[in-house]
Amino acid sequence: MLGLRQAYARWVQRLRRTTVSTAFIPEIDALRFLAIGSVVAFHVVEHARSIANDDWARAGIGAAIASLARQGRYGVELFFVISGFVLALPFAAHALRGAAPIKLRDYYLRRLTRLEPPYLISLLGLSIALLVSGAAWSREVCPHLVASAIYQHNLIYGAKSTINGVAWSLEIEVQFYVLMPLLAQAFRIRRAGLRRSILAAAMMAMPFVQQWLPLASRESGSLVHFLQFFLAGLLLADLHTTEGGMPQRGSLRWDAVFLATLPLLLLTLRLWTITDLFFPWLLLLLCGSFFRSRFSRAVLNLSAPVTIGGMCYSMYLLHWPVMAAIGAACRSLRQPPGGVVQCLLMLPAILVATVAFFLLIEKPCMDRRWPRRLWTKLVPARMPAADPTPD
Repeated sequence: MLGLRQAYARWVQRLRRTTVSTAFIPEIDALRFLAIGSVVAFHVVEHARSIANDDWARAGIGAAIASLARQGRYGVELFFVISGFVLALPFAAHALRGAAPIKLRDYYLRRLTRLEPPYLISLLGLSIALLVSGAAWSREVCPHLVASAIYQHNLIYGAKSTINGVAWSLEIEVQFYVLMPLLAQAFRIRRAGLRRSILAAAMMAMPFVQQWLPLASRESGSLVHFLQFFLAGLLLADLHTTEGGMPQRGSLRWDAVFLATLPLLLLTLRLWTITDLFFPWLLLLLCGSFFRSRFSRAVLNLSAPVTIGGMCYSMYLLHWPVMAAIGAACRSLRQPPGGVVQCLLMLPAILVATVAFFLLIEKPCMDRRWPRRLWTKLVPARMPAADPTPD
C-alpha cells in the first residue's frame, strides 16, 4: 500500500504543470477540472448517442444523465472566465498593488511559446491522420489547416475547424490574448467603485450588443459574442487583488453559495431568455465563492482534480479526435448498450492520450526557456579560435 501511494505521488508530481512563478494556485486548476470535465462529458455522451442506435439516453436515469451532460458545453464559457482571471492578475497586481510592470514583448512571447507548439503539432498530426486514412483529400485539408493554424478558421469559413472542431474556442481565446493589455487599462482607474462599475456595465451591455449581430455568422465565432465572460474574469481579478485574495481558511457560508450556484446555473441555461444576461454573473459568483469556500476547496484541491485540470489544454486538444477514433473502431456497437460501452471506452482513452501528449509536448513548453535550450542543441556554440603560436 505504501509503495502504491509513493508511486501515485511521483506520478502526480510528474504530471503537475510547470508554473512560471513560485505562486502555484491549485484552485485555478480545480476550476479548470470542472470546465474540462463538463466539456468532455458533453462531447462523449453526444458523440456516443450520435453513433450508437439505442434508447439508453431517452428515458429514466439515462435521459437525466444525457440532459445534464448536454449542459456541459457551457464549460467553454467557464474556461473564458478563468482565462480572463489568470491573464488579468499580473496587470491588476501592477496597477493596483504596485507589482512589477508587464513587459508586452514577454507577454506575447510567452503566449506564443507556451500555447502555439502543442496546438500546431496537434493540428498537423490530425491533418496527417485525415490524409492517411483517406477521410479527406489534401485539397480539402490544406486550406483548413492553414486557416486553423493562424486562428482564422471561424472568420474565414464562418464555421468550426474541419481539422479539430473544438479549435473554435481557441481562436476566441487568442483574440482575447491580443486585446488583454488594452482591456487591462481599466485597472488604471484608481477609484474601485468606478472601475468595477465600468467592468460590470460592459458585462451587462454585451448581451444587448450581441442581439444586433446575426448569430449564424462569422461574428458569432469571434470575441464579440463572448467578451462578457472574459470581463467577468477581469472583475474577479480586481476583487481578488484588492480584497485580500483567497483566505487560508475558507468559510462554510461560501460553500453554501458555491453549491447553490451549481443548480442555478443549470436552471438559467434552460431559460434561454435570460441565459445571456445572467450566465456570466453566475459563473463569476461560482468562481468567487469557490475561492473563499472551505469544504469545496478541500475536495476539488485534491491531487486528482488539480492534476487533470492542469492538463486541460492537452485534453481539450485531443479529446475530440480520440472520440472520433473510438467511434470509428466501434462501428459494430450500434445496438443497446452500445452507447454506454463507447462512453466507457472513450474516457480512459482520452485520459491516456492526454497524459502522453502532456508529458511529451505540452509540459516541455511550459518552461519559458525551452526555445533557447532547443536552439542551443540544434546550433552548438562555436568553439573559440585557438591563438596562433609560433613554430
